[in-house]
Amino acid sequence: PGQVAPADGLTLTTRSVTLRWRDWGDPDNYPNPSREYSATVRKSDDSWSQDSGWTGSTSWPVTVPSDGTYRWQVQARDGADSSDSTAEWEFTVNTSSAAWTFMLYLAGDNNLDFWLQNAVRRLEEMAYNPHVNVLVLQDGPGSNDTWRYFVQPGGNYTDDVNRWHRGELNMGDPRTLSDFILWARSFRPADHYYLAIADHGRGTTGIAWDNSSGGDYLTPAELRTALDGATSGGVNRIDVIHYDTCLMAMIENAYQIKDYADYLVASENIGWGVFAYDQYAQDGALSAQAAQLAPAYDRVAALVTASTTPRQLAISVADNYYDHPRLAGYPRTVSALDLGKVVTVTNAVNGLAAALQAYLGSQGDAGYTLLLGLRDHTVQKFDSLDYYTLDEEDEYVDLYDLARVIGQNISDSAVQTATAGVMAAIGTAGNDFVVAERHYSGEMTDSGGSTHTWNLGGAYGVSTYFPPISGGWDYGGYVGDQLFDYTADSQWDEFLAALFDPLPPPALPPTDPGIPAMPSPGFRVYLPAILK
Repeated sequence: PGQVAPADGLTLTTRSVTLRWRDWGDPDNYPNPSREYSATVRKSDDSWSQDSGWTGSTSWPVTVPSDGTYRWQVQARDGADSSDSTAEWEFTVNTSSAAWTFMLYLAGDNNLDFWLQNAVRRLEEMAYNPHVNVLVLQDGPGSNDTWRYFVQPGGNYTDDVNRWHRGELNMGDPRTLSDFILWARSFRPADHYYLAIADHGRGTTGIAWDNSSGGDYLTPAELRTALDGATSGGVNRIDVIHYDTCLMAMIENAYQIKDYADYLVASENIGWGVFAYDQYAQDGALSAQAAQLAPAYDRVAALVTASTTPRQLAISVADNYYDHPRLAGYPRTVSALDLGKVVTVTNAVNGLAAALQAYLGSQGDAGYTLLLGLRDHTVQKFDSLDYYTLDEEDEYVDLYDLARVIGQNISDSAVQTATAGVMAAIGTAGNDFVVAERHYSGEMTDSGGSTHTWNLGGAYGVSTYFPPISGGWDYGGYVGDQLFDYTADSQWDEFLAALFDPLPPPALPPTDPGIPAMPSPGFRVYLPAILK
């Protein structure tokens, strides 16, 4: 006979187990075509064992006495001879609720599929960690290739038990994200929940592009819709949300999900495709060789214990992304934000917006020239346009650095008070709104061989939209409250309108900036392909 289920190495959450096997046949078919089987199961420490007795069935329901690791085997007889017992297969029973459930929304229906698949493989190579469940929704670049996984050590799956074919789902549909979260929380309840959305991203545009669905993606408004449905309007909050993409660490995006999550991890600038989920979840450390090869989700799974708090996990995700061995020497940013304090920051920004509008009204052209000059030439910017080049055309600026630079260069007392208020509300890493912030300046080389220097010394953890002119691709939607709830509830868009409305309109119509390419260490750049 040969074993069928539970698969070797499978983890079960119930003590009622049905052992199944198949009949490989008897070449001499003697003395009769009927065969009987006997299965034996034992706890790995030999403290308990049970056998089925001889039976004509190819399955045996058995209830094991406790959580732990079990081994089982089966043999056959035909009335004359008995076969040797099969090699032992192993399964683990863990009926207790895990501390964490990781929900990985891997939108790979584009050119990142290979790297996202690699992230799942690394998770499968992890040692079993009883403190974390890892659930995945993954879509590839073909058709009919969307799968749900309950990640199993060794990649040992049984269809419709821990792996489910979902046909072809649109990862840019908010219902797909909401359904996945609801299913994951029902299938593997836990004390805490971590949601990662991995793909290309752009702060004022969205995340999770799906080429097979006409290039659809999740806009900030759709992300809010999905999270509202998945959390029952914020009743069942998600502990940590990780936008594992480019350019999403904006106050606008933090405000957008403040009612549905406690912490946000994201990058102010272009992100790198390391996807290290296995080390985020593993209870221990990978070997040095594995750490060098791991795509990044593995790095945080490596550190989860029964006592890991949401704040600790958010900081761990940020730190392990930044410290990933494959990113050594590459320019990068990452931060973790406490969403419970985003309203305080927003109120401080409102004070700054009001003070700047009053300043512009009193200073005339000189005020406009000074403020725009500081924005263009001194404040830290991030790569929202003409990707891989940081310059005055970029539209996202670091919010803390903006307040710092304005405070150092504009002596107006109301402006001074307002900039100090913004900096105090944001805080330095480890305090207040920003609980972790890491950045590194350096060079990267694009796929064409051109070298780019990213000076990220003014990154403090959260950015905002502050374009150099009014005619950018996002400007009309931003000041018209069409992109974010933040603009409807804050005064920042009113400040931008007050700044730009008196100026001559741009001579050229706005140009679609496209999707930022996510580089992977090793001088490869993954340019997004969009189906029109």
